Amino acid sequence: MAKSNSLEKVTLKKIKSSCNSVCDILAQAGIPNNLNWRCLFNFLRTLEKNEFYSEEQKRLLQIKLQDLLQELDFSDSNYDETIKYIESIRHIHCNEQKDVLNKKLKELEKNYEDMKTVLSQVLRNYASVATLGMQFSKDKVYDIENLKDTTVHALENEEDRKKIINGVISTTNKMVEKINNEINEWKNKAKESEIWKHKAMEMERLANIDSLTGLFNRRAFDQHIEAMVKALLNIETYLSLMIIDIDHFKKFNDNYGHDVGDEVLKLVSSIIKKNASREGDFSARYGGEELILVCEGLDIEMAKEVAENIRKEIEEYKFLIKKQEPETTQITVSIGVSELDCCKINNNLLSDTEIQALVQQFIQSADKALYKAKKSGRNMVCSAI
Repeated sequence: MAKSNSLEKVTLKKIKSSCNSVCDILAQAGIPNNLNWRCLFNFLRTLEKNEFYSEEQKRLLQIKLQDLLQELDFSDSNYDETIKYIESIRHIHCNEQKDVLNKKLKELEKNYEDMKTVLSQVLRNYASVATLGMQFSKDKVYDIENLKDTTVHALENEEDRKKIINGVISTTNKMVEKINNEINEWKNKAKESEIWKHKAMEMERLANIDSLTGLFNRRAFDQHIEAMVKALLNIETYLSLMIIDIDHFKKFNDNYGHDVGDEVLKLVSSIIKKNASREGDFSARYGGEELILVCEGLDIEMAKEVAENIRKEIEEYKFLIKKQEPETTQITVSIGVSELDCCKINNNLLSDTEIQALVQQFIQSADKALYKAKKSGRNMVCSAI
């Protein structure tokens, strides 16, 4: 008898400890106070007062416990999809809102993981309490029949356990719904930010692109050439510049109309763009029928070869003029080339004004070479040297 009483005290102590552990975990996790956790105490008190279970009663308790485990299965697709989304959304590159979005999404992910961990712990403790109770009843030597009425009454009165199960499920569903709503809200904000980022990038791109030729415009060229010169000065490399002018361009507009003139510009631009495929190449519409190509790493002789390839490809192209009686005509260009030997100039010794003057001199050298090509009969490449 003494041994049984000792076993009873130890077992009840373990049950109470499990109860306290469950409630401590729930309190630390911030589970809402409106959930009636007193039901859990009532159930544990029932275990204290009614220590004896028949095989049928243990089977019923196991079924109830299994139902609880199934109800709170966290391997559902909703959780997986949420985590997959959080992982994918981390790669959003939105300069102004990136940090805020990442911080919020990581916080939501952590809350979700915390909730999963806490409720899994609740299940483990609940299972532990039930198992202790069943094991305790199995080890007792008292006559179970003597306490049959009270035991059966306790097992049939399932209200408390139903409240526990329903309460946990209800709270879990509400938390999942709240977190998913927050994730969807931030997902929409992220999409909106991404849309506006793309719009801003597109507006910036359009502001720097010539709408007719698809090349960069004069504004973009002015910004790029100065930045390029600043970056390369005092480095052992060359920078070459070509100004390309369409010969007798006015006749296309006068004889065939501006639509044909536009098509000529598009054709010449496409050939220039095709020949500007090296890293560091930059092509732009300089103004009117003048186009420009800047090449990093090419000295004057190498640049003249590129210019000659462009000139030759344009000359060999049979341009079709679409009218009532279609005809083909030849297009030619004159090209002026200049060179900047970057390693001979120390950037640290030049002010911004002096660098701007250097850039202008670089462009003027190519412009003088172009004038030389046109004066010499057009359809040729000339250099400033």
